[in-house]
Amino acid sequence: MSHACPSCNKLLSSGRIQPPHHLISRITNSELFKCDDCQAYLLRENGDWEMLEPTGTTYAGEQRNESRLLAQLS
Repeated sequence: MSHACPSCNKLLSSGRIQPPHHLISRITNSELFKCDDCQAYLLRENGDWEMLEPTGTTYAGEQRNESRLLAQLS
């Protein structure tokens, strides 16, 4: 979770969706969210949360390389 923004950290610790997170995909027992703050993807499966971090640099305002993650999701 080294790349997680404060909103993602809060979601992962509490399990409650925060304002910058929006649902982008839903499949049986699985939902994929994206964070508008740090651009991370968060997966909820059977009530458990997992952060799918894009490859690249840290959250601290630096550019990210999401192409590898997006390729894994397709």
